[in-house]
Amino acid sequence: MSRERHNLLIIKTIRNNVEISHIPIILLTAKADIESKLEGLSFGADDYITKPFSVSYFMARIENLINQRERLRTIFCILDKNEFKNFAPMPYLVTDQDEEIMKKVMFKIEQNIDNNNFSVEELGLSVGLNRTTFGNKIKGLTGYTPVEFIRDIRIKRAAQLIISSQLLIKEVAFTTGFSDMKHFLKTFKNKYGVTPMKYRKQNK
Repeated sequence: MSRERHNLLIIKTIRNNVEISHIPIILLTAKADIESKLEGLSFGADDYITKPFSVSYFMARIENLINQRERLRTIFCILDKNEFKNFAPMPYLVTDQDEEIMKKVMFKIEQNIDNNNFSVEELGLSVGLNRTTFGNKIKGLTGYTPVEFIRDIRIKRAAQLIISSQLLIKEVAFTTGFSDMKHFLKTFKNKYGVTPMKYRKQNK
């Protein structure tokens, strides 16, 4: 058995152990092709770094993963329990399995809320579905395409941060995965009808 395959099996074992499954995992490998990256992510790696690599970048990714875990703890303490229901899926489509998939999807989006490179493929892999099947599932349950759904969660989180934090609007945008301020401002206004700054003033 190759070292790469052995490492993937270790990751899978960790992810299947409820006692330690929360531990962040960074896969460090010489394989740089997209297939290897997707395989690593599908086995449960949180990040994938190829050799040669920058030590400072490696340390930054570790710090980011730790910060993500801290942010998730805060998010799940204050997350509106009715938020999931607001997507109004058709009743006959909501099975226990579908609900479990949506919980995993929400968790993965929150985990990558500040990652503007987070892809639909990675999100689909987190629940074991290919892009087409995943797209159909999300569209059927929420009425959104996966891209629209990710953006909607980001903008909702941005609205929460605008009200609950002292972050600058630019910082809120970056924290929720928007690297283009014009796009963020347009998306926010389309969602809430006002600019982020006005939204903050209205909700003080």
